[in-house]
Amino acid sequence: MWSLGHTMGLRIAVFTSLGQTLDFARYKLYPLAMPIIDGKALASRLEQQTKERLNDTQLSPTLAILQVGEDAASSIYIRNKMAAAERIGAKAILERVDANTSDIDLKAIIQKWNDNSMVNGILVQLPLKGEHDTDGIIQTISPQKDVDAFHPENAARLAASNPLVISPVHEAVLRLLAETPIKLAGAITVLVTNTDTFANPLSQLLKTAGSIVSINRPDELDSFKLKEADIIVIAIGRAKFIHPSMTSAKAIVIDIGINKEDGKTVGDADTQAFLDAGHHITPVPGGVGPVTVALALNNLVTLAIAQKAA
Repeated sequence: MWSLGHTMGLRIAVFTSLGQTLDFARYKLYPLAMPIIDGKALASRLEQQTKERLNDTQLSPTLAILQVGEDAASSIYIRNKMAAAERIGAKAILERVDANTSDIDLKAIIQKWNDNSMVNGILVQLPLKGEHDTDGIIQTISPQKDVDAFHPENAARLAASNPLVISPVHEAVLRLLAETPIKLAGAITVLVTNTDTFANPLSQLLKTAGSIVSINRPDELDSFKLKEADIIVIAIGRAKFIHPSMTSAKAIVIDIGINKEDGKTVGDADTQAFLDAGHHITPVPGGVGPVTVALALNNLVTLAIAQKAA
């Protein structure tokens, strides 16, 4: 069960999908000595907790992954998810199809997995290559097997503060912020993103934890809001889009972007410039990505347990 609580006006707690409490106002699980926010270390801890949780259930869940077309970054994510699944004692199967595969055929693959009781979780790797109705394909996934929690039914459950699972990338933001000195209660957060589909659920989670949240489009950036932000979450797919000169000296940056620049993987923020300026920031790679993978597997375990109980 997921809920939120306040104690004497000081405690803002978020009950996460691991059944733990992240108390942003009073303590940090692992305070940082360095400004870099180490997603790999956090992911390792989360993965171990999920492995122990799975061992207690004596289940062996299966994650089915659909990849449409070739994308280097997506292939890396998929390899990481499949390797992590093996490490915790779960199984992962991959179906890779051409970018020109019809939406009817893609939905048929998903429906096959919906109907297979041996498949406990389904994940469609985004972005889809080619011309596809992404929302329609996502909505084909059974909400009870929706590892990414993108299905409208799961979004509605989150809005009602009663989610079965939380989107791994959204929960990753909360987990990573809990690794920093920030107190979410009263913190000013700016989400820089191209889409409300990503921004709205995260905005809801942050607001429930007490943060003051605004959403900015990269081409309509409010420079004043960016300058006053305590927290900046950016996911736009533009290499090194933001720089310390655009932010306050105290801003914490959660960088979800993945881009290629001169053959290297970089984020939407200039990581080295922010580190040099003393900011807490998630690196790319090694920040949000590993934590998202770990939380996706935890969702798989949650879904498998719920299916067994049904």
